[in-house]
Amino acid sequence: MGSPTAALAFTPDGSPTGRGISAAQAQLRQRPNDLRAHLDLAILFMRHQRETADASLMRYAEDVLASARSLAPADAQVRLLSAMVLQDGHRFEQAARIAREVLASDPSDATAHLVLGDAQLELGDYEGAMDSVQAAIDLHPDLRSYNRAAHLRWLMGDFDSALAIMELAIDSGSPRDPESSAWCFVDLGSMFLHRGDEARALASAERALSLVPSYLPGLALRARALAHRGDTSEAIEILAAVVERKPSVEDLLRLVEWHEAAAEPTAAAQRLAQAERLAQDDPRPMALWLARRGIQTERALALAEAAAEPRSDIATNDALAMAHARAGHHEQAQQAMQRALSLGTADANLHLHAALVDALAGRIETARRSLARAEAIDPAADPSLRAELQQRVGAA
Repeated sequence: MGSPTAALAFTPDGSPTGRGISAAQAQLRQRPNDLRAHLDLAILFMRHQRETADASLMRYAEDVLASARSLAPADAQVRLLSAMVLQDGHRFEQAARIAREVLASDPSDATAHLVLGDAQLELGDYEGAMDSVQAAIDLHPDLRSYNRAAHLRWLMGDFDSALAIMELAIDSGSPRDPESSAWCFVDLGSMFLHRGDEARALASAERALSLVPSYLPGLALRARALAHRGDTSEAIEILAAVVERKPSVEDLLRLVEWHEAAAEPTAAAQRLAQAERLAQDDPRPMALWLARRGIQTERALALAEAAAEPRSDIATNDALAMAHARAGHHEQAQQAMQRALSLGTADANLHLHAALVDALAGRIETARRSLARAEAIDPAADPSLRAELQQRVGAA
């Protein structure tokens, strides 16, 4: 029977979760055959990964879970935590299969419904995801199920319901798990920012950071909100600190644009080079960025198609539609954009992209309507793309 050697050798930081990891390691050393001790340590590694965005922590969680599987291969919680690790690696079909197998044995397992719903959402099975989340709420209404329900309502364009349900999620939070509550505030702030409300987005970021100081998702939200209101220098400073700890293609490309807006071409080029080095493992943000700019069209399409292999969610279909449109594949672009718009998501950027897909295909009146919808949601969204669209189709 293997032991989680790497996980037990890990030296945690001095944060509350880090101290929890240290205590859980001690318990597992004392009780190496105790399943509960394994699960507690794996959960703490996964929580700390969300707090810090340190991908290596998920590998330690998997190390613990591999040992747990040798103890109890059929245990539902072991299997569902393993499915969450698979989802983190974008292996959504495998995660969904595990969740369905758990539910076949126990249809009352709320966590299995949530794991299945997460996978279904990434795979583009929105109706299935809604059913799974509702089943979880019916069985066990809590922060996890309310948070997912709120996100789904936002994707469906129902902001008021999303806001009300997210408040239920926040009210259901526990002081013992501040990261989950902080994540709800980040989700809430992102919804506000999609409507152009940077003041409430900033307030949400501050609430998240009050719960988990230096919380990377909270800092990234703060930076995005500051950039939206024009405080580019401060936004750059904050997001630069985020990418020093956890570089991502999406955040690095944001920095490229902010440095360009600040007339800092050297810094922009450096951040673009960093993003390029990461794009093979995370192709979707680079595909969309290239397609928005109308450059390297063949590469943008190849990246978008690579992103679409393991998933078919809204963001992936959006990137795929933009890449096809820039490549002159108007039928494929329209099909992908229809999938991206299928829930009625009130996202200004999404409607700007729909306008471009239509404009490039010569559907000028339809493009104007999409441009008008985008500007009604957030008149400050993507100034460069709006300028291109206004040149192509005229004012909305």
